[in-house]
Amino acid sequence: MANHGSIRPTLLTRLPETHRRAFLRTIGLAVIPAWDPLRASPIPPPIETSSADWLTPVEHFFVRSHLGTPSIERDQWKLTVEGKVRRPRQWTWSQLKEMEQESCTVTLECAENLPGGSLVGNAQWRGVPLARLLDEAGVQEDAREVVLQGADRGLDELEMVPVTYARSLPLDEAMTAGTLVALEMNGRPLTPEHGFPARIIVPGWYGMAHVKWLTRVRVSAEPYRGFYMAKRY
Repeated sequence: MANHGSIRPTLLTRLPETHRRAFLRTIGLAVIPAWDPLRASPIPPPIETSSADWLTPVEHFFVRSHLGTPSIERDQWKLTVEGKVRRPRQWTWSQLKEMEQESCTVTLECAENLPGGSLVGNAQWRGVPLARLLDEAGVQEDAREVVLQGADRGLDELEMVPVTYARSLPLDEAMTAGTLVALEMNGRPLTPEHGFPARIIVPGWYGMAHVKWLTRVRVSAEPYRGFYMAKRY
């Protein structure tokens, strides 16, 4: 059953603005400023899913970003795998596209989604298993985590300090079947809002782990203490 014409209200959207901001601060979520000079573009307000289809159409899929949407030229973009690997590697979008692709249907949900809320969507993702890229790079024996870094950078929404968005996964999770460097969403190339040219898809994890605009994969022997691991979520 589709519901393309309206966005379902949530408790958060029904709260007065002053109450909503107080609620977000209480639970450690972001109040989004309109612009700052370090951002690639203004931070878009959260967009809620407005479809009840099994596969959420891209144009109705929720969008949540901490930093601005970076402008990336596909032919200039490269994905780097480095750190605790024997053979550091780089791939262009075309090189990844030429590799054997796999698909999986995965639900994404924002960690700030309230019960009955609309910051959740389901899509079919297609791309290259992250494990394949890590195998080609040759993960070293003492590796424990994989740090995933996006191209989005700017000032943190609450502390207003310069940050680059990055999250880490345990190595076992990064090597699990279904964890993809996704290039497509519902049969089409990713849109800029959903992470073009490539993003991570990690089945079973909240949306913040599905790093968009992926540029760098760093294999580490130590726990990652970056801003969006140590201070958020």
